[in-house]
Amino acid sequence: MFYTDHPGQFEAGTVLGIEGERRALTIRAIRPNKGAHLVAFEELPDRTAAEDLRGTRLTLDRARRRTLDADEFWPDDLAGAQVKDPSGSTLGRVVDVEVGGSQDRLIVETADGRRVEVPFVGALVPEVDVEAGVVVVEPVRGLFD
Repeated sequence: MFYTDHPGQFEAGTVLGIEGERRALTIRAIRPNKGAHLVAFEELPDRTAAEDLRGTRLTLDRARRRTLDADEFWPDDLAGAQVKDPSGSTLGRVVDVEVGGSQDRLIVETADGRRVEVPFVGALVPEVDVEAGVVVVEPVRGLFD
């Protein structure tokens, strides 16, 4: 599944990083198939090798990414950010961003190791400062309790 508004940018020769790894994959061929895309990579000799990466996130080099609007963020820019309430108290840190059809969710790990899913909407996340690595979350009743 592509998390992009421009899937046409993925073509033979495009290099994609593997999240959490130093190696990269180069698209050898790509074609649409039943509402999805089938992709062959230069570095993966067969389907079995590709199956080992099922569910892995592949990322596009920053230099090839589009310019974001002021209220948009790359998920990898949010990972690791401190999550604070409006008074500045720490609630946890962002460990992942789940991209969803109707809304995205911040996955926040609290100090006691719980994972809390915070809908990434303005009413609950009024402020994001990527440079400072801080996300402000309005801790509505029941969200972090």
